[in-house]
Amino acid sequence: MGIVASVVRYAWYQMCISRTILLERRQVMQEREARPELDGFRERVLDRFTQRAQAVGIRRVKMDDLAADLRVSKRTIYEAFPSKEALVRAFTEAWMARIKERVDYRRTGGATGMELLRSWAQAWSRGNGRVSSVVWADIRAQYPNIYAEVRARQQAQMLDTTNAMRSRMRADIDSDVAIAVFEAIRGMAQSERVRQRLGLEMDELLVKAVEVWARGAYADPDAKVPPAADPPGDTLLGAPSSVHPSREA
Repeated sequence: MGIVASVVRYAWYQMCISRTILLERRQVMQEREARPELDGFRERVLDRFTQRAQAVGIRRVKMDDLAADLRVSKRTIYEAFPSKEALVRAFTEAWMARIKERVDYRRTGGATGMELLRSWAQAWSRGNGRVSSVVWADIRAQYPNIYAEVRARQQAQMLDTTNAMRSRMRADIDSDVAIAVFEAIRGMAQSERVRQRLGLEMDELLVKAVEVWARGAYADPDAKVPPAADPPGDTLLGAPSSVHPSREA
């Protein structure tokens, strides 16, 4: 009797294992059908991660939540992004690429200094200005290496940008003060109180503000500027003018 019971238990155990394997295989096949291309699936994961991060901050976004939202297993999420850090890095890379994409079309030349500033204002307000400060605070606290890389790229980009701006300024103004005013304009555009008082969205306010700035700071805001060097660097406002007004004989 003991032998029969053991055989029955073993058969039941084998049947349970087989059923578990079958269910796992079925789930894998269903997930593969739901995401025929890994790149497309990565975009879906990144989009959902971005939405959640903007709502609650990166710290509170869990891989389990993303898996539930997308109706896949957490293992499938990790196939696309091996770690949350990899997902955060993809988020910052996509953010910087979106800003550059909106302005890089101006590199072909033929644009004026004013047009370049408008393009920058629109790109910045829809990129950097739309990312919650909580998101950047979480990246800085949890992923300092990624934050440092982003900051370094931003600073290099801003240095190239301000050099291009200085080359087009009037000779009778203090360029350092003009750049400081320009940077203050960005902070003003992020102020919800200012936007409500003026009845403008962030991109509208920033575009109007940089237009006023350019009329006062640039020697000729409507003059066309040369394209950036090829391959392009990180400057968003075209190549510096070959002759600065203050250097003219």
